[in-house]
Amino acid sequence: MVAGDFNSHVRWDKPGKINNHANAIAEMASAGLASACHVNRGVEHGAENVPTQYWRDRRKDGHTFHIEYIFLPSHWLPFITKLSVGTFKDSCGNKSGDHAPLTVEIDPSVI
Repeated sequence: MVAGDFNSHVRWDKPGKINNHANAIAEMASAGLASACHVNRGVEHGAENVPTQYWRDRRKDGHTFHIEYIFLPSHWLPFITKLSVGTFKDSCGNKSGDHAPLTVEIDPSVI
């Protein structure tokens, strides 16, 4: 499992750049890992509709990005029992931070 704030997104990828997010996704896939959020919600990288970061001005309607990821072994993905992204109000509304947590629960019998 690999999880955390990657500060990375496919919309920021540049041709030929070695540390592009698309390369990180490919590396994860070659290790048998996939993004829990993307698979669970059936969305492609770059097409996320729920942000995990409210950048710079920390406003709900400001600059937002999806940069938190949880890459899990592919065989665990069907056993996700809950996946959630923290709300703006709970995570950022008090101006103490600009990231919303991404959490996942997996049926423990498969681990």
